[in-house]
Amino acid sequence: MSISQKKIAIEGALTPYLSDDHLMRAICIWEEKYSQQPTFALQRFINEFCDNATLIAQRSQILQSLIRALSGADGRPRETAPIRYKEAAKIPSSTQAVADESIMCFSALIESIFANTPGDMHIKMRLFLIENLPGMKLPAMAQRALHAWLSQQYRIPDDVRIEEKALRHLINLAYISLCEYLGPVKADRLLHDAITATEERSTFPVRQLL
Repeated sequence: MSISQKKIAIEGALTPYLSDDHLMRAICIWEEKYSQQPTFALQRFINEFCDNATLIAQRSQILQSLIRALSGADGRPRETAPIRYKEAAKIPSSTQAVADESIMCFSALIESIFANTPGDMHIKMRLFLIENLPGMKLPAMAQRALHAWLSQQYRIPDDVRIEEKALRHLINLAYISLCEYLGPVKADRLLHDAITATEERSTFPVRQLL
C-alpha cells in the first residue's frame, strides 16, 4: 500500500471512534511518526491518542479496526458499516425510501467514476473529497458515514440521511478533480459513461443529482 492508501485506511478505521479534531490530531501523529513504521508499531501509535477513559476502553476495537484497514484494503466494498453509524433513531419509512434511492444512485455514480479512472487516480479523488467534507457542514452522522464510505468503502448505512444538495455538491467536486487530473474533454467522457451506466441500473433519476 502507498502512503496515500494507508492514510485513507487509517482515517476510515479511526473515524467511528474519534471526533473530527481528535481524528485530525491522530492522523498528524501517524504521518509524522508512524507512516513508515511496520504494523506492530500500531500499539505505540494508539497510545499517543487514546488519552481518555472512553478511548482507553476501546483500545482493542480500535487496534482491530486499524489492522483490518491496513491488511484488508483490497478495494472491494465492505458489506458491514461501523456499529456507531447504526445507532441513529429510525425515521419514517416513506421518507427513508426516497433518501435511500438518492444515496444509492449517488454512490453508484461515484463508484463508477472511481472504477474507470486510470492508475491510482481514484485514491487522489477520494482524498480530495474527504478533505472537502468538513467544509460542507453536514450533520455529524452523515459526514462520518461519507468519510467511512470514501476511505474504507463501507456501505453508507440505510439510517443515514443526506440531502440531495450535498450529494450534488460532492458530484461536482468529483467532476472538478476529474478535470484537474484528466482535462475537461476526458472528464466529460468519463462522467457521461458513468451516468449512462448508473441510469441502466438505478431507479432514481441520476440527472436529478447533476
